[in-house]
Amino acid sequence: MRLLSWIVEQRLILCLYIAGAALAYSELRLPTDEVSGLDAPGAYFDEGTGVAEVSAKIYPDRALTLYYQAFQKSFCTGPARTRPEGCEAIGPVEPGEVRELIERAIAKGNRSIEELMYNYAVILVEEGAPQEEIDTAVRNWRLSHPTMDRPDPRTLGRTRQQGKPS
Repeated sequence: MRLLSWIVEQRLILCLYIAGAALAYSELRLPTDEVSGLDAPGAYFDEGTGVAEVSAKIYPDRALTLYYQAFQKSFCTGPARTRPEGCEAIGPVEPGEVRELIERAIAKGNRSIEELMYNYAVILVEEGAPQEEIDTAVRNWRLSHPTMDRPDPRTLGRTRQQGKPS
């Protein structure tokens, strides 16, 4: 009886504790190593709600918007059979267009976007840019994001070349 009366008296505090514990539990269960769906093509090609399109309307000349546009176009650079359905709507992607968008984003001076800095180095490796340019991009990425544990983009290029048939 005494416990029941205490619960009735403290019901507000108990409800707050339970709600807080539930919130803490849900936060602990969130994946920490996944980008919240922004690396999937569907996030970029939904008409009217695609990330690149919405960002361009709200923040037309920001570094992140340019990166989203570059990422969207990168989905449309492979063979036609592997491209998402929305690629026809954005038109053909010219060689170097993705790189140009990323370079414009970097020129904005925002080095806080780790994906931008890393993917720029990857693009340089894939395009066979001069080694000095690749080294500078990798150095800038490492200086801006020293705690990231991604593989060096230069080794990715070597791995891909080794895997190609002669």
